[in-house]
Amino acid sequence: MLDKNILKDIFPYKKSLIFIILSNIIQATMIVSISYIIAYLADKLLFDELNHSAATPFLALLFFFFVVKAVLNYINRLKLEEISLNLQSKLRYKLLQALALDFKSIQRKPKGQWLAIITKGVDKLDVYLTSFIPQFGLLITIPLVLVIFTFINDWISGLIFLFTAPLIPFFMILIGKIADKENKKQWQVFQKLAVYMADLLPGLLVVKAYNQTQRQLKQVEKNGEKFSEATLKVLKIAFISAFMLEFIATISIAIIAVNIGLRLLYGQVSFLPAFFCLLVAPQFYQPFRQFGSAFHEAMNGIVASSEIYKLIQAAPNNKQKNIVLEMEKAPQIIFENVDFSYKNDENVLKNLNFTIKAGSQVVLTGANGAGKSTIFKLLLKLLDVKSGKILIDGKNLYDIDEQSWLNNIGWVAQEPYVFKSSLRENITLGRACSKTQLERVTQLVNLTEFIKKQEHGYDSIVGGAINLSSGQKRRLGLARALLCNPKVLLLDEPMENLDSKNEELIKSVLEKLKGKVTVIIIAHRRQTIEAADKIIILDKGTIKEYGSAEELKKTNSYYHQLLNRLEGNLLYDK
Repeated sequence: MLDKNILKDIFPYKKSLIFIILSNIIQATMIVSISYIIAYLADKLLFDELNHSAATPFLALLFFFFVVKAVLNYINRLKLEEISLNLQSKLRYKLLQALALDFKSIQRKPKGQWLAIITKGVDKLDVYLTSFIPQFGLLITIPLVLVIFTFINDWISGLIFLFTAPLIPFFMILIGKIADKENKKQWQVFQKLAVYMADLLPGLLVVKAYNQTQRQLKQVEKNGEKFSEATLKVLKIAFISAFMLEFIATISIAIIAVNIGLRLLYGQVSFLPAFFCLLVAPQFYQPFRQFGSAFHEAMNGIVASSEIYKLIQAAPNNKQKNIVLEMEKAPQIIFENVDFSYKNDENVLKNLNFTIKAGSQVVLTGANGAGKSTIFKLLLKLLDVKSGKILIDGKNLYDIDEQSWLNNIGWVAQEPYVFKSSLRENITLGRACSKTQLERVTQLVNLTEFIKKQEHGYDSIVGGAINLSSGQKRRLGLARALLCNPKVLLLDEPMENLDSKNEELIKSVLEKLKGKVTVIIIAHRRQTIEAADKIIILDKGTIKEYGSAEELKKTNSYYHQLLNRLEGNLLYDK
């Protein structure tokens, strides 16, 4: 019911929480005061003469208590909204940080499921924080204060409160177990729907082209119906629970009313305390009813929070390593007996041993599944080696602080991702840089003329009026990688699907980087491979051959055999 992880995260707001608790106690005393004043005025009107001048101070005090109660309630609401928004923001940050620290966890869940957790899952906590927790606070404070004052005025009514009040939480516990089960089912169905929609939307063009629109619409309708059915089951439980809570509260109030009425009739109690208890009775049971309603609204948040904190706590520890890199020149990279496997499968990389000299340009080539992309992921610290070492100028890569390493490395994917944002933001990715730096790097990759032609220059939005070609995306990715003068550059198929003009441009950029940056390229094209200082041919996770193009051509090598049977420009089929 009360999530200990959430309670731990809201503890830093203890000053606000203490204010809310004190405010709840003051509101309870306001309820007592308002009820007593009304009972006193009614008693005086019925049994004594009460003139206008005598009633005015009491009415003014009554108005003052109503205002104080309303103001305190409003302030509580604002403070809870502030806590909720801050906590949601922190949880989203922690989730994204957990994903950044544990790349493998991203692959364990579909993209749509991550979106559901980070967006809707965190949103569901809002009801938990702004409704459930404050109602729990009211449940503890208001009935306690009211029952004390009820005992002071009429101990019999106080006993009725004490005997009937536990019936409501007891019933809530019973029905809560059923509600928890159905809420978990609803959350799982919602995640499946989110996963399906996230997969479907990017592929709508393919669906349309192959005339599968109607079939997919039926599938969407089917998944939507499953979610509707799960939601209706949850709502049914909520309606039954609300009815029972109202029924128990109404019966309890009726018992008090009948008891007081009979004792008034026989003169066993005076009017003032009797009427006071009647006024207090609905206020006593109201926090129980509101808590029951808030409980069902917050159940989705409770279910989501368990998954959110499970993901956050599963992330690896990101304590800063001992070594902070301050690279002034391109480093030497050595793979020393490196093994790697995904999960507990067979090793994808097997006992890799090779050296990449500082400032050299090396090509990784081989058939699909040879391990080229895995080597890139290891260098980007997205994955950890199973055994062996990767040495950067003699320092173990996994002893180096991640941020200091990534600040010195640039990466260009085969299809660089372009965000729907400005050209400036797509290049800088939020990194601080001067106008001169930005212009220098766009000039280097020949993007300057293209940017000048846009209406808003660097602030033009990509994905709106601007759609980039494959070559422009590749150049944008290269500008992004070169912006902060990296000392290591990873390029994945930099020449793939480029026209001759863009290909020559990439070649000229690589030529300028020789000796200044350690460049590692994944390539299949013969021209790209032979332009490199060294070639590493991978086969099923092992190094088949290693050397320069000239060295490998001179021997009866595997590379030489590939060239002899080469058709077209690709050394390997992709």
